[in-house]
Amino acid sequence: MKRRPKKWNALLLIATVCLACPTAAIAQQTQEQLKSDYLLKVSQLINLPRTNRQMFHKWMSVGDAAKFRSRLNQDAVTIRIDPSINASAQYDPTTQTITLRQPPGRFEMTFDAGPGSACLLWHEAIHAISHGHQIRAIQPARAFKGVPTDLAPGATGKLVTKDDADNLVPMGTVEGATVSGQQKAAAVADEAVDHFYINWAESCLAATQSLVVLERHLTTHGKNKPTAEVSAVTKNLWQRFVEGCNSSLMRDVPGPAERKELEQMIGFRCDPGEILGGYLSLGYPVEYFGAFASDEQVWALFPTAAQIGMPDVRPSQEKNPLDDISVSYVKTWKQGPTGRTVSIHLTLFGTPEIGNVVWEAAHITGQAVPEVGDEAVVVHNPSDYVVARFRNAHVLMIDQQVEAEPLSVKTNPPNWNFVKRIFRNIEAMPVPPIPVGVETSIAKLRSGN
Repeated sequence: MKRRPKKWNALLLIATVCLACPTAAIAQQTQEQLKSDYLLKVSQLINLPRTNRQMFHKWMSVGDAAKFRSRLNQDAVTIRIDPSINASAQYDPTTQTITLRQPPGRFEMTFDAGPGSACLLWHEAIHAISHGHQIRAIQPARAFKGVPTDLAPGATGKLVTKDDADNLVPMGTVEGATVSGQQKAAAVADEAVDHFYINWAESCLAATQSLVVLERHLTTHGKNKPTAEVSAVTKNLWQRFVEGCNSSLMRDVPGPAERKELEQMIGFRCDPGEILGGYLSLGYPVEYFGAFASDEQVWALFPTAAQIGMPDVRPSQEKNPLDDISVSYVKTWKQGPTGRTVSIHLTLFGTPEIGNVVWEAAHITGQAVPEVGDEAVVVHNPSDYVVARFRNAHVLMIDQQVEAEPLSVKTNPPNWNFVKRIFRNIEAMPVPPIPVGVETSIAKLRSGN
């Protein structure tokens, strides 16, 4: 009998062992490795600013790695490699599958969302997380509520949501899977909704490259007032970052409420006001980023008499500094001894952090109002008035009607559009309105120096 070569025996042994292994076990092991590699890359991306020792990592968040792990480690979610796909990465909601053109480890560690960037892994994982909320694989269900009018294909003058998506497109295929018209329509609408949030977040991440360069100048030139030449460079870098945070591939940018949704879903947070407040709290002068606000700039933040609804009334203006903590600007529209009176108090602090400390110390209680600034409350003591905060600004507003016979004073329902207008004007500024003379370091305020 002819002996088999030792090499053949070894190969036969390997084949026998492989045949004895359950196919499912091999597939599961492969999935575990793919998911491990994928999540490692996402986690590295989330921690990239901290890893690179960027100061801004203290005041922004690329995401919560635990939220990504929780979704991707679910058995229903699969990851596969297919070099033939058109995109570098894609998520198929019909099968809960993320398909990659190359293994996760080959994606580059960069915030540039171009082909081959680890940002694409982060991007597709957000689709999976969003879908997980919609199908109740994650609670709460359907965290993303909708997109602006006409953003999604087929929209007809209203917000497109999952509930009315079934009429958007005809029957067809979604990423190779045959599905009903309703399923495809929902997938198209879901993708549009997700991209309303994701594309804005990607724009913010890309804009942090300006902060990386800006921080080199901060480190080089220190905490003294910069020269005009240095200031011109750093102001431009800061302006480019702010513009990036106020733009998106979509034609609209998420407002405060939508940004809060994104933060709740994946842990992403990027607020130029908070980041600037962080730099200022470390002792870097305002002149690196912009200029102190003039009184004219602050008064321009208020609504006009026509917007208030009293076009013929000339408002009074009063400025009240409070040591070096804040400056209050008060504008009042009054029709006369009787009639309507609207008074708006805008108090500005050196940083959002200082304003938040003052807000918390005030122990404001009342009826919370969602989707107005960072926080808004209707206070019922002794008469109704409203207070709200946004970045380094606090607003107090009261709208009253005085009747002569019999003499009475009643409070009109608050028009939150007046407050929102002020906050939108502040958000549009490259640097929040910081009055001359207010302290920007909370440490100095606490120390009394």
